[in-house]
Amino acid sequence: MAAEQEKAKSKVHKLSLKGSSKLVAEFFHYSINTILFQRGVYPAEDFTAVKKYGLTMLVSSDDQVKSYIKKIMSQLDKWMVKGKISKLVVVITSKDTGENVERWQFDVQILNKEKKK
Repeated sequence: MAAEQEKAKSKVHKLSLKGSSKLVAEFFHYSINTILFQRGVYPAEDFTAVKKYGLTMLVSSDDQVKSYIKKIMSQLDKWMVKGKISKLVVVITSKDTGENVERWQFDVQILNKEKKK
């Protein structure tokens, strides 16, 4: 039974948190930019094409938007390193009504957290 459990564990692919938190934050950075572009939150001309992961990605060229996303990603990275996050939620809210128009939830699972000394 123990050998079977160990074999099942070996099939699970895990990312090292210390080595990957910045990569995950980078993924969220591009995800948020894609959502903003695809949903027309900002005009298409406010986005610039960049090559990433072998794909053409669109990122905001607006300084305030870039600064805001950078601030969020920096905090996200810190929370991941400390194991203090379980999900990232992106909500698009109507400017006119304040109503939530769309909600994206990204679940974050941190595996093999190292204990802080």
